[in-house]
Amino acid sequence: MAVPHQKFLSLSPTLHQVCSSHLINDYWISLLKLFQVSHVRHDWRSVASKQFQLLSELCRLANETVHDAVRRFIT
Repeated sequence: MAVPHQKFLSLSPTLHQVCSSHLINDYWISLLKLFQVSHVRHDWRSVASKQFQLLSELCRLANETVHDAVRRFIT
């Protein structure tokens, strides 16, 4: 007889603080796009929005992966 883990176990994973910060929300990323500098080659502002968009996607993927793994483990 198998007993589902959810009967006696509770898991609440926590991601890194940056994944819940304002640095990865759409508003911040759109602000960074406003300050892009295309005529200066090595200026951080020209790639900042893309870097934060990537960070946002990585956080979203990590969150999905962790929650899916917990759901599978609990059941």
